[in-house]
Formats: sequence, C-alpha cells, structure tokens
Amino acid sequence: MASQIDYQADLLHHIADIQATLTVDVDRAETGFKRAAAAGVPLADVLRILVERVGQQHRENALFAVEFGFLASSADPRVQRALHHRQDAFLDGAERAWQSLLDAYDLHLRPRYTSRHLAIAVSSQFIGSLALWYGNPGIDADPDGDDGWSLSARSIAAIFYAMTSPADTASGG
Repeated sequence: MASQIDYQADLLHHIADIQATLTVDVDRAETGFKRAAAAGVPLADVLRILVERVGQQHRENALFAVEFGFLASSADPRVQRALHHRQDAFLDGAERAWQSLLDAYDLHLRPRYTSRHLAIAVSSQFIGSLALWYGNPGIDADPDGDDGWSLSARSIAAIFYAMTSPADTASGG
C-alpha cells in the first residue's frame, strides 16, 4: 500500500509534467519580446506587463497553489526530489525565456551571472510575493500608487536591471 508521502511525490511529478507545458511558452515569449523591442516598447513596460501577467496566471492556477503548499511544508526527501524535478522543468523554460528577452533588447548578464541565476532570482521573488499575496492580496500594491505596477513588478525589475547591462557595457559591470 502506498504511503501519504508516495502519494504526494506522485502528485508532484504529475503536477510538474502539467505545469512544465503550461508555465513557459518560450517560443511565444521570444516572438513577443522581439516584436516589442522592434516596436520600441520600453523594456520597463515589457517587464511590468510580463510580471503582472505571470503573477496573475500563478494566482489563478490551482495546481500552483497545491504545489506551493508542498514547497512550504515538505521535509520528506521523495517529495523534495519531486519538487526539484518540477523546479528544473520550470527553470529550463524560464531560463530560455529570459535569455530571449535579453537578446531582443541587446542586453547581457553582468559577469558572474547566468540566465539560470536570473531565472532563480526572479522565481524566488515571485514565490515570496505569492506567499504574502495568498494571505493579503492588497500587500502587493505599488508604493507609488501606479495601477500599472505592483511591488512585485518593481522588485523583479530591480533584480533584472541589477543583473543585466547593455551589450556594449556587459563587461563593465
């Protein structure tokens, strides 16, 4: 008979398989980033819209809420391995998507950073913001009162700008 932990690990692997196909559509993101850059859409606007859309998608995603519960409470190695599997699947797509945004806007990562680091840093900010949002949806309001922005979007933009530079100054940090 399967244990509760076995059930949780199996459930997380199933969620990972579903989420990996739903979460990051890299080809669509790459096309959108290239179009935005070609149309002269400011990078800050692209980041703001991206963060708000992804945040909304995660807040409405029941599977993410289940997964989030596991993230917050798992101590079993089998469940942790399942979470690791899910994170790798997500980060592989997110890494490619962030790299396509860098390419579209002729940006590079600053020395010592990789696109994986960027994906991890942004994901960590997202997860923390969502943890707070679940308990208090108003907590993510923009401190400047701008309806187009959230505190999460501003935080992720700060992370993005701190880890990147224009291609011609990439080595200058």
